[in-house]
Amino acid sequence: MYSKKKLLISGLFVLLLGLTLGAGAVVAYFSSVGQTDFNTIQTGRLDMLVGQTDALQEEHWLPGESQIIEWSVLNTGNIDSYLKGKLDVTWDVEGLETEKIIIDSVEYMDAGVWYPLTSGTISPGDEFLYSADGTEGGLISFPQAKEVLFRMTVTLDPTVENEYQNAGFSGQVKMAGRQQTEGAVWGSL
Repeated sequence: MYSKKKLLISGLFVLLLGLTLGAGAVVAYFSSVGQTDFNTIQTGRLDMLVGQTDALQEEHWLPGESQIIEWSVLNTGNIDSYLKGKLDVTWDVEGLETEKIIIDSVEYMDAGVWYPLTSGTISPGDEFLYSADGTEGGLISFPQAKEVLFRMTVTLDPTVENEYQNAGFSGQVKMAGRQQTEGAVWGSL
C-alpha cells in the first residue's frame, strides 16, 4: 500500500508539474519597442567683432587736452546680447599713474545722434554698460548683425607734472557681451 500511495503521489506530482509547464508554455505576451528620430539641437553663438578704422596716434599731447577714441562693435553671432566695455591703459614709463588719463565720456551713436553711456568721468579700468541709464536695468539690446559705433573722450589730467613729459601710454578698449537670458553672467574683460 505504501508503494501504491507513493506511486499515486508521485503521479500527481508529475501531472501537476506537467500542467504547470504546459500552461507556462501556452501563455504568451506581445511586446514592441519604438523610437523617435534623432533630435538635433544647436546651441546659440555669442560673438562680436570690435573694429577701429583709425587707431589714435597722437604726439605732443598736453595736460588738459582731450582726444577721441572711436570704435565699432558688430554682433556676428546668432543671438541677441548686451554689451559692456572698459579702457585698459599702460604707460611706457614705470611708476606713472593710469588715473592721470581721465575718461570724460563714453557715447554710442543711434540714428546719427550721439548718446552718453556714462554720467561724469570714469577712470581707466572702470567698466561702462551699453545702457540707456548706465545700469543693468537699462541695458540696450544688441541684436544679431547690428553694428554700433562708440566713442570715448579721454583727457590728460591738467595737474600732471614733469615726470609725464615725453611719456607714452597705450590704451585698448575691451568689450564683452552676454546673452539676454535672465541670470546670464558677463565674461571678464
